[in-house]
Amino acid sequence: MKKMVEIPAVVKRKYPNLFSPLKIGPNITLQHRIILSPHWNALVDPTTYLPNENFYGYYKERCEGGVAWVIFPNSSPSGTEEYYPATTMGWWRDEVVDAIKKTIDMVHSYGIPCSAQFSMPGNHQTALRALKCLEQRGHPWSGTMFNRTDWMEQVGLQELTEDDD
Repeated sequence: MKKMVEIPAVVKRKYPNLFSPLKIGPNITLQHRIILSPHWNALVDPTTYLPNENFYGYYKERCEGGVAWVIFPNSSPSGTEEYYPATTMGWWRDEVVDAIKKTIDMVHSYGIPCSAQFSMPGNHQTALRALKCLEQRGHPWSGTMFNRTDWMEQVGLQELTEDDD
């Protein structure tokens, strides 16, 4: 197993719960409770859905830094939906699975479990479709809160002024 940063004993004493093991289900025990939560990291090619050249190194640095669990960012299991491709890996493609396997194997070599956040895009739209929709119906929050109040009526709010009782 590869070595990661050693947490100083004084830190472990100060935060005993944070740095104590945590059992998750019957087969996974985290070394402590610091996880790398799923987040957008701009490490996926928006045209191929493949992790880019920095993906592996990004997760390797986090493993060496001592995280206890890696959760890969929001990913789509289906290539049949439209979604924001720059934010997700295309797990439905064999090339993506092959590319990420190298990173998964590296994470496991540190004794760190990993998982992925999967979601179906649902009602997400492409950026172009979202802009067309906003153009057609207007965006209630454009402008500033000081010069736009027309949106308030749409959500049933009254404007408060200094003369109101």
